[in-house]
Amino acid sequence: MFILIRFILVLLLLFVSNSCAIYDSRKVDWDSSTPTSGGPVKLYFKTAGDGEPVILVHGFAANSYTWRYLVPVLSRTHKVYSLDLKGFGNSPKPDDSAYTIIDQAKLVVSFIEENKLENFSIVGHSYGGGVSLFTTLLLQRKSSAQLKKLVLLDSI
Repeated sequence: MFILIRFILVLLLLFVSNSCAIYDSRKVDWDSSTPTSGGPVKLYFKTAGDGEPVILVHGFAANSYTWRYLVPVLSRTHKVYSLDLKGFGNSPKPDDSAYTIIDQAKLVVSFIEENKLENFSIVGHSYGGGVSLFTTLLLQRKSSAQLKKLVLLDSI
């Protein structure tokens, strides 16, 4: 019985992932990708669309490419910021020990403050969910930025 359920779940996952493939990330009009100053580290990010801001934070061993199927959909109604966390993707990989979830969250807060984002949402996946949660806690303590929604996907 367990094997049958597992098989059905795998088929469902394949169906969902294949149905997402109809969105071609190459058709998204990405604004220029630029680094942001987050203290000594400049995070790489991409933007697309217009509207209320949505920040996408990827999981461990991933990067902004993770969101390639979601960005075309979200960018129809939102300005999407897809970040590469420190040490991932196109962001710098300094040889220091500041790679904790809290260190990453501080960089995301710096990104939010630097870009003067208001009334924004954060979507975090896996490790990025932990980073997003701590970002939310840090924003409540030190920033005037207004977080509208926090979405955690398969977060740690």
